[in-house]
Amino acid sequence: MNGTLALLIICGLGFASCSNDDELQDKVDTVEAVISPYTRLSGWTMSATVVEGMSVKLGSSDEYKYLAMGAICGFIYEGGYEYSVQLQRTTLTNPPADGSRYTYKLIKVNSKEDKAKSRTETTLYVSGETGEFESGEMAPDMPSKGIKYREDEADEWSAGPFNRINGFDYEEGSDYVLLVEKTVLPEQDMHYYQPVQYRLIEIVSKESSDD
Repeated sequence: MNGTLALLIICGLGFASCSNDDELQDKVDTVEAVISPYTRLSGWTMSATVVEGMSVKLGSSDEYKYLAMGAICGFIYEGGYEYSVQLQRTTLTNPPADGSRYTYKLIKVNSKEDKAKSRTETTLYVSGETGEFESGEMAPDMPSKGIKYREDEADEWSAGPFNRINGFDYEEGSDYVLLVEKTVLPEQDMHYYQPVQYRLIEIVSKESSDD
């Protein structure tokens, strides 16, 4: 009887120990995902500065969630395309205080479908002065700092996130003339979806704003 009780106690301790070990390990699983052709804005819950990123639907969820550009290791996003992908998802036991509890790695691209209404090459002018823009109804009184850009020198400046132009690294104090690919998608009702997207092809010129 004493031996049986001792064995039960040992097994119980062993089970508790194994459970604790399991809790300390990151969980890795595989998930199917759909990546929207629309980019979207991060919103103020993510950062004090709004940035443009991907809109991703994971597993059986009907809702798209925001993921930063580069959040899926091994995946390069091209605007205007809808992707079906298979991902390795890691649930972190000890996530960073200011980060997500999940990390993602691309396993394979199942499909890639062009949803753009048009793709054209155009000139884009970027100001050395930064601007401010409202991210939408969620934060109308909290404008975010970003770049000022326009497609014609006679146009009014528009403002958007610093990463508004995919592949372009902005330096404050420099005026740019860029050759970009402009992708236009059908308009969406949701304010944080971006139906117009830009991808850098070439930096035509870069000059100091003080010149």
